[in-house]
Amino acid sequence: MSSLLFRTSKAVIMEGCLPEPGQELLLKAALLPPNEAIAGWEGWLSNVGIDRIDSGSQRLLPLVYRNLHAIGAQHPLVNTFRGIYRRTWYENQILFHRMALLVSALERAGIATMLLKGAALVSLYYRDLGLRPMSDFDVLVPTDRAADAIRVLLSESCVPLGKRGAPVERMIQSDVFREWIHSEHFAEPEGRELDLHWHTLTECLTPDADTDFWNAAVPTVLNSAPTRALSSADQLLHICFHGAEWNRVPPVRWIADAMVVIRSSPDLDWERLLVQTMKRGLAPEMRNALGYLSDTFAAPIPPSVLDELHQIRVSRGELSRYRSRTRPPHFASHSLLLGRRYFQSTARVALGHPLIGFPKFLQQVWGLERKRQVPVHIASAVLVKLRRKWRRLSARANTA
Repeated sequence: MSSLLFRTSKAVIMEGCLPEPGQELLLKAALLPPNEAIAGWEGWLSNVGIDRIDSGSQRLLPLVYRNLHAIGAQHPLVNTFRGIYRRTWYENQILFHRMALLVSALERAGIATMLLKGAALVSLYYRDLGLRPMSDFDVLVPTDRAADAIRVLLSESCVPLGKRGAPVERMIQSDVFREWIHSEHFAEPEGRELDLHWHTLTECLTPDADTDFWNAAVPTVLNSAPTRALSSADQLLHICFHGAEWNRVPPVRWIADAMVVIRSSPDLDWERLLVQTMKRGLAPEMRNALGYLSDTFAAPIPPSVLDELHQIRVSRGELSRYRSRTRPPHFASHSLLLGRRYFQSTARVALGHPLIGFPKFLQQVWGLERKRQVPVHIASAVLVKLRRKWRRLSARANTA
């Protein structure tokens, strides 16, 4: 496979993933030492302020409160943020209690569990329920126990919320399906949501893709329920991978998550991080994410790690995937991502000729009931795109 050394500026590579200037100021107020935090805070007040805060920044307010309170900053908003911190603590307390019951049910059924994303970060790194707002709860189970895990959740009166809906249990039993989809969303009886994963990374969906993660998992406890979490190196890999994805409102929380993991893990296995990065083809994500954290927030990342990341050879396919993930979505880039996932999947062999199996793949990924709905779905997506473009052109013509 042809490969190339991949170097370019972080601003170009991570467009839509890095914070906007106002968001970066608020991150500095949340994460940096006193003088720099105060400068970030005052800059944010002058240039953005509470009246223009975006949804991504709102999730940082408990952290901003803790940092400003710790350094003695005086401002009426600090007291307001204290109320947001307390509300976050209260809501997470209930969420963790309810989800601990489901994790216990899975473990009693002999299904190993691992906390992902916010659940693991709050338990092992933030160590404070009030610092990280969470809209749902992410739990990983072994790939070959996904069907059993879904049966357990259904027996606990959980309702599937994903686009695959009611047929989810039937489809999850398919080896093919497990290589094309990485998770399914559920709501427990009181309405709180759990995202059940059988793969950790959306681009690594082979049957053994998560073996390394399970082998290096660390034990933890969710309330009184024993469970597991990713090792600190794998945790950082997971955070940076998900952070490197375009969003209309940049998902700036990945920066705070990555910083708390790095600062809380003096024994972080950087060599493992490099090995997993190369094994999974994630050099573009990791070199740009860690480079940004080092340059902007003085993250204590060994310079040798950054140097080694820049020496990793990146295939054209990996670079294409990364560019597609970090830029505004459109039909062509989405199609490239899906095609790459399909043709890298060993499960496609079970469907016969690759081109014959591709519509079946699209049916399952898009949650359609019948294969013949695939062309209609594609046509609808194209029409929506054309209508949006027409509206934008019309608006420009009217203001000209």
